Amino acid sequence: MAETEDLVGQVPHPVDDDLFKEPMKKRRRSDRDQRFRAFPSVEQSAFKEYEKLESRTRRVLSNTYQKLIQSVFLDDSIPNGAKYLINRLLALIEKPSLDPIYVGLFGSSGAGKSSLINAIIQQAMFLPVSGESICTSCIVQVSSGCCEQYEAKIHLLSNQEWKEELKNLTKLLHRPEELGREDEAAWDREDAVEEAIWKLQMFYGNGVERKKYEELLRAKPRGKIPTSRVITLRAEEAGELSLKLDPYIRTQRRGWDEGSAETQIWPLIKLVEVTLPKSELIPEGVVLVDIPGTGDFNSKRDEMWRK
Repeated sequence: MAETEDLVGQVPHPVDDDLFKEPMKKRRRSDRDQRFRAFPSVEQSAFKEYEKLESRTRRVLSNTYQKLIQSVFLDDSIPNGAKYLINRLLALIEKPSLDPIYVGLFGSSGAGKSSLINAIIQQAMFLPVSGESICTSCIVQVSSGCCEQYEAKIHLLSNQEWKEELKNLTKLLHRPEELGREDEAAWDREDAVEEAIWKLQMFYGNGVERKKYEELLRAKPRGKIPTSRVITLRAEEAGELSLKLDPYIRTQRRGWDEGSAETQIWPLIKLVEVTLPKSELIPEGVVLVDIPGTGDFNSKRDEMWRK
């Protein structure tokens, strides 16, 4: 029976009829019609029909999944065939209709990438902007959804990813001669060393720049790190979310508020996902990606913008 509980625990959301009701019942007709108004009338009709069929199919999958889960509770062991069906049904239920379309914004520091996204969503200062230096410190994805509030999910580096970054930072401080030519081309050495010291001090406190990698592994971070490695922010208005989000995504400089909880975990931030309420400004399925640049100390973050 423990096997059954494990399978049930894989469901990320309650799977019931309400979740997969037809869009006509879940949304106002006018909202659904606006989604397709950019297409010719013939295509609009086809899209609406496809949406109905998809909703019905998902409801059938959901009902089948629930019945199968209930039936295996009656047995002492779950046959391999039933396990396979349960996992396949779960995968199909969670599978999105279409893969998202990512639109990445590249450019040098101060080129106006964040400003362009702000202009697209018609929120002048939603993402931090600066015409003189790097302002956005991490990759920021902006999309629209069915939520009624503005929402941001801040994803932090895992323990293993932070160990990798910590190793690179301490290597830069104590063995700079090991930097290859490619690294030297990507980073100005003095600026890179200064940034490495700053990151370590923000995360661990003063004096850490003299410690070795093994010592820092045992050191206690200044800030509290959520076990889920995800911080969720919500707000009713764009300006309110912008204020909450700013300390996490704005590049931190010396002399700023080093004692705040947000800045203490700032070096851990890997990716920020911002979801706006349903909007015509960003079509559903389109994700705008603000990319701060290349040459990050952590290969995981560096790989993300390349993808």
